[in-house]
Amino acid sequence: MESILTALYPLASAIATPLALASTTILLFFSLGFAVVKTLGPAIERASGKDAVRVLVRLITYGFVLALVALIFAGVSWVAKSSYERFYLKDELASAARMHIENGDVQLAMPLIERLVLEYPTESIGHSLRGTAEFRTREYESAATSFSRASALTDTTEPCDAKMRVDLSWSAALGASGDHNRALSVLSPHLECQNLPSGAHFNHAKLLFLSGKSEAAIDQLSTSNLLTSEGPPDYRDRAHFLLAALHISDVAAAEDLEQQAISSLTKANCLNPAFGRLALDIASAAAGSPEGELMQSFEEEIDLVKNYLDTSGLRDTMAGVFSDLTNCA
Repeated sequence: MESILTALYPLASAIATPLALASTTILLFFSLGFAVVKTLGPAIERASGKDAVRVLVRLITYGFVLALVALIFAGVSWVAKSSYERFYLKDELASAARMHIENGDVQLAMPLIERLVLEYPTESIGHSLRGTAEFRTREYESAATSFSRASALTDTTEPCDAKMRVDLSWSAALGASGDHNRALSVLSPHLECQNLPSGAHFNHAKLLFLSGKSEAAIDQLSTSNLLTSEGPPDYRDRAHFLLAALHISDVAAAEDLEQQAISSLTKANCLNPAFGRLALDIASAAAGSPEGELMQSFEEEIDLVKNYLDTSGLRDTMAGVFSDLTNCA
């Protein structure tokens, strides 16, 4: 059925409305013509004979039947158009928009997203995809607004399903725009969800760090599986680096935090040497390089670590550690 409706949709959407209007107008015209011939039939017979009336009636009948067939075809086209738009168009537009966003073609995705918002104003999908596109282009405040609208339109009967996914994106956009406390308030209701992804646990810890709640951030990292071998590799190195920055931010509070910081930095560097290089020399990262992307994501932590290494006199010591990966066994 989907393939049939997909094939019919372009034609149906093009002809349904104009064909319905045209056939209705023609039906009215022939109905009026039939009434005129019926009223003036005797006069026409006297002037042109009985055959003239018979021919006119037959022509009007044929025209009426053709217009009726056209109206029925317009109705079928409208049903096909409506059925496709109701059951398939949303998914097709959303799928195409996601593909363009994933390929980095945000400009190609936006017309599809705008149509989604226009065609389905009471559903969250268009606003959510707009937020994703805006996040990709680093329009974080706009992204937060779009995700906020999507969240308001999302079904709340399953708070750990669609609502959670939208709110995690909303929280990330708020955090990226600098509104850390509000980001935490959006994220917090979902922290007990069993299916909360590892990235959300990490974002929670980082938002706590950026909000000046270092102790809570350390607890969050320590109680999650982000630091263990069970944690996802793409977040393990980030978690160790963030933990090092958290320990460094509290070095004055306890004597053992310095060793904890160095231990976490060493683990982070073993997992991802880019952290070590960036901590020692931020300027070495080109804007478009992977390290540059890392710097954009971890600018606060890298500044903190770099300043600490400079002021503590540990810069040369850690340079040796970062350059010697044999201690990573």
